[in-house]
Amino acid sequence: MDSIPKLSYPDSIRLMKEACKRDQAIDELVQYQVCKDKEIAVKLTNKLLYEAAEKQGVSLYTVCFNFVPDIKREWNMEKNTIDYEATLKPLQFDFEHDGGYWKNKYYELKKQIQELINENRTD
Repeated sequence: MDSIPKLSYPDSIRLMKEACKRDQAIDELVQYQVCKDKEIAVKLTNKLLYEAAEKQGVSLYTVCFNFVPDIKREWNMEKNTIDYEATLKPLQFDFEHDGGYWKNKYYELKKQIQELINENRTD
């Protein structure tokens, strides 16, 4: 019977500490990129909102109330950078369906999902 090789206690601790350092370094890189993405998204959105308000001749408040930003990011392999593209999408207001409509939709969907789960359990 093959036995599983074991590291000594000091080596085990050392390797675990190294693994934690790598995980922490990766977490810091991810957090840095998230903060950078947020900063760029805010700048792009502010610029779009201001330009839209100027172009339409309305207040920033009106534009903010009627549009939401859509930010896309894509890795540019040639330049080794991240390219950002921002647009404003109009909001569509629904004044025809009250809360009861969406509540009923939710319970109907929940029922359908439960039926699918129950069907899969019997297979």
